[in-house]
Amino acid sequence: HGAPAAQAGLDPRGRPRPEFPPPRSGNLRRWRWSLRIIEYAAAVAAVVLALHYRHQANTPREWVEVYAGMGERREIVLPDSTHVWLNAGTKLIYPKQFNRSMRQVYLSGEMFADVLRDEDRPFIVSADRLEVKVLGTQFNLNSYQEDAKSEVSLVRGKVSVGIKASKLTGTHPLATGD
Repeated sequence: HGAPAAQAGLDPRGRPRPEFPPPRSGNLRRWRWSLRIIEYAAAVAAVVLALHYRHQANTPREWVEVYAGMGERREIVLPDSTHVWLNAGTKLIYPKQFNRSMRQVYLSGEMFADVLRDEDRPFIVSADRLEVKVLGTQFNLNSYQEDAKSEVSLVRGKVSVGIKASKLTGTHPLATGD
């Protein structure tokens, strides 16, 4: 009963079977090849746009520079609500808005900071010879360019101190009392 339908080019339901392989023309091949190229180009463009967006989201656009003149002390509240006190002759540069992965500031001079805790975004202070990384703590950093040494004094919490351009290059964790 099913054999005569198969012989006549019909499927089991009695519909005509398509020809396999389908007939190919040069135009059809070129169209499929063009479609593949477009698909690959779209995939590459999507990856490039995603990477660009991620980079833009992590790159601050505007910076703020604050200077405490000689004989002056200044208090600043950073965009994440961290409180910073600058001593005389100190310059602090920070982004108008911190990015999603870290909170980084640049210091030349001396500051005391009461850093708001944020487990997902460490607070990093880059100075001339040191880089101090914290999650939430109180500390003082003294790093004037003209001084021969830099100092970190920890009041509460933990910090990791990275020493730049020295025989002691690397990070050194400090806890309260160290």
